[in-house]
Amino acid sequence: MKTIKGFILMAKDELRGWLASAVVDRTVREIQNHHTYLPDYSSFRRSPDPVKWLDTMKQYHVVNNGWADIAQNITTFPDGALAICRPLNKPPAGITGHNAQGICIEHLGNFDQGRDVLTPEHTDTIVHLNAALAERFNLTVDTTHIVYHHWFHSKTCPGTAFFGGNTREDATARFLPLVQAELDRITGKTPKSPGVDKPALGLRLVTASVLNVRSGPGTGHPKTGTVFAGNILGAYEENQGWVKISGSESRWVAARYLIPVVKGRVLADTLNIRTGPGTDYPVIDKL
Repeated sequence: MKTIKGFILMAKDELRGWLASAVVDRTVREIQNHHTYLPDYSSFRRSPDPVKWLDTMKQYHVVNNGWADIAQNITTFPDGALAICRPLNKPPAGITGHNAQGICIEHLGNFDQGRDVLTPEHTDTIVHLNAALAERFNLTVDTTHIVYHHWFHSKTCPGTAFFGGNTREDATARFLPLVQAELDRITGKTPKSPGVDKPALGLRLVTASVLNVRSGPGTGHPKTGTVFAGNILGAYEENQGWVKISGSESRWVAARYLIPVVKGRVLADTLNIRTGPGTDYPVIDKL
């Protein structure tokens, strides 16, 4: 961890310790996710100096926009590093009407469809950062407390392909489950093997419309909740056709309704999503 030009640069694993000691005496009820659009990944590859880009953004915000400081409280980078920019005790200039109780995060890159694809390091930092902020400010992981700029403005920010999309439905299905799993992990609510930070079996996508969660591996165990089609779950253990998922230690679902999450990049300008495997099936959405 180091401070350069007023920016506190740190690795992902240093964040929680820093947050625990940070003095924030204002109420924080909202974590805002944005993308920079420019600079993007190609900019960062040409000049992988976070301070250069932070200084450039600060100058633009102060000189062009007339703001007192850089807009965002925190910035994340393609290599997984992050920086505290505007003091957390100072409301950001992120979303009009939502700044007083907000923390603004800028993710360096352009995550609109067909542009930058999140690196694994960047993905891990974004998920961890949202989880660590939710822990620090005691926020529920939902679309009330973890938000996208797009929901309040016509901008696509944080990008039409940010964790699969920029709508509330996209966040609920694809982003927030990852944040919840990470929050559970860092607060000790999920089992983990020594030295293993991620779910032992990886991530799994729910295929059933409604899938029962039980307290143990089998239908003889009590139902404790439900998950829905499109939810992404951390998978930690498998036992006779049942998978232990992220959350408390006693959450199991039937393995036959889960499939491994595999990342892919759409190469077509527009790719149809159909109800079945073939062009005879109706189109229900597009990527």
